[in-house]
Amino acid sequence: MQTLNADNNTIEILIIVFGAIFLILWLVWVIRLAAANGRIRSKNRRILDQSARLEKALGEADDSAELIRTQAEQIEGLKAKLNPSGSATSVVEAPRPTERQQWRTLSKAIIDRKIYLREKVTKDELAEILKTDKKGLDSMAAAVLPSGKTVFDWIDGQRIKAAISLLRGYKNRKSGEDEDETIGDVAKKAGFSGESSLNKAVKNQLGMSLKELYRII
Repeated sequence: MQTLNADNNTIEILIIVFGAIFLILWLVWVIRLAAANGRIRSKNRRILDQSARLEKALGEADDSAELIRTQAEQIEGLKAKLNPSGSATSVVEAPRPTERQQWRTLSKAIIDRKIYLREKVTKDELAEILKTDKKGLDSMAAAVLPSGKTVFDWIDGQRIKAAISLLRGYKNRKSGEDEDETIGDVAKKAGFSGESSLNKAVKNQLGMSLKELYRII
């Protein structure tokens, strides 16, 4: 009798244990299902948000496209008013270079081509570089150079720089007393007609005589 009671107790304990295990497993399944449903709802919300943003962007793009079309039509209307013949480009001129741009072009050409080292330089030659005439050349110079100075004054300045460099070499060679070259020859190499024209340019540009310059270089 006691054995039978012990067996019944064991069976009851096993039932309770298995019931508890089943309950735990069921709770775990419910929790996982709830978490999965939460993730699905969150994902669905993100998809809905993205769809809403996409629809808004598409709507804005349509509005922008319509605005662009409207502006294009307005521009075409203005072109038609400017030129009834239908060729609006004929009333639009290419921008003319400014005097300072012209000066940069001219001064660069004079230096790069070593034009300043030639004794004879004409206005026509310089105007041709700028595709203009003598009047245009004078107008450009008046706008960019100091008052009263001309392009040829600037060219003389470049010649004086060249002459100073040449005179230094001449002075060093002259110390050997076996140099046949003269200052006049040096002046011609620098673009002057001779010693007197170099002396005149030095006085005008530097306020000193050629001899004084020669002593200090």
